[in-house]
Amino acid sequence: MTITARVNIFEKDNLKGFASINIDDKIIIKNLRIVDGGKGLFVAYPSTFSDKEQKYYEDVYPKTSEIREKIQKIVLFFHFSIRILIA
Repeated sequence: MTITARVNIFEKDNLKGFASINIDDKIIIKNLRIVDGGKGLFVAYPSTFSDKEQKYYEDVYPKTSEIREKIQKIVLFFHFSIRILIA
C-alpha cells in the first residue's frame, strides 16, 4: 500500500495544519487536521457534528490501528519536514 500526503501549515490555537492523503492512487481523503493535543500532535479525520447528540462523528476513519498509525506517521513526517524548510 502506497500512501502519499500533502500538508499545509496553518497555525490557529491547537490546529497546526491540514493534510490530504492519496492511497494507491485510488482514494484521496482531504481535510485531515493536524492537531496539537495534550500528548503531542495527532491526525484528526474529517467529521460531522450531530446537533441532536451534540458531538462529532468521523466521516472517514482507518479501520485498524495499524493503518491509523501509518497514516499519522506519514502526515506528521511531511508536517515536520515542511516546518524545517520554512524555519
